[in-house]
Amino acid sequence: MKTIDELLSEGVAGKRVFVRADLNVPLDGTTITDDGRIRAVVPTVKALADAGA
Repeated sequence: MKTIDELLSEGVAGKRVFVRADLNVPLDGTTITDDGRIRAVVPTVKALADAGA
């Protein structure tokens, strides 16, 4: 498995990239009580998208 830095240095433009992320979040009924895991993956997805993946 490669890190985001390795992927970006190799170039991902025009390629498909599989990102595995644990997005299980605590709920109170249907309301997310802690969105930290979701927020943590956003910079990675944004960096890959900005690089053209």
